[in-house]
Amino acid sequence: MKARLGAALAALLWCASATAATNWWEDFKEHVSNNVEQSKRAWHEGRYDLYLSGYTWHLPFAYSSEDRDEYNNNAWGGGIGKSVIDDKGRTHGLFAFAFDDSHGKPQYNFGYSWTTYWGIPRTRLDAGLGYTAFFFMRSDYANYFPIPVVLPLASLRWNKSIELLTTYVPGGEGNGNVMLFFGRASWK
Repeated sequence: MKARLGAALAALLWCASATAATNWWEDFKEHVSNNVEQSKRAWHEGRYDLYLSGYTWHLPFAYSSEDRDEYNNNAWGGGIGKSVIDDKGRTHGLFAFAFDDSHGKPQYNFGYSWTTYWGIPRTRLDAGLGYTAFFFMRSDYANYFPIPVVLPLASLRWNKSIELLTTYVPGGEGNGNVMLFFGRASWK
């Protein structure tokens, strides 16, 4: 009896997971298709964005204090972009952005960002989470050859026009494991 019940449960889970996998793939394709359409919309009719960066935090668990003292934390730079807010309140953005990397040399980035938001009650503030898919170019990785990457984004947005954003760059000991803080100001 237990064997039959186990087999029936396994078959049910297999059917459910197959359906979930199919739905997951369809949802993913729909998400990508929507993001492509929103990117086109941002390019043609979006508001303008100004990006400013200023700080990089090399996480202590991956770098000794001597290494952290050696690296550049002032990631000064900026960029431009265009973005739209879709009917669900999510921001889709296109950007070109450059700043000083950890060695004080220029890093160039261009790509796409997607962020969804939750309003903070009784304020004009929204907290957001999302991702960015972009190409980066820097001297110590492939000598400025464009490398694709997808990274998480976290945001604190005021009045749907000014944002403080951060992203986490994963890595190993002595590379990656960095948080970059930057801002975005948007206008029509």
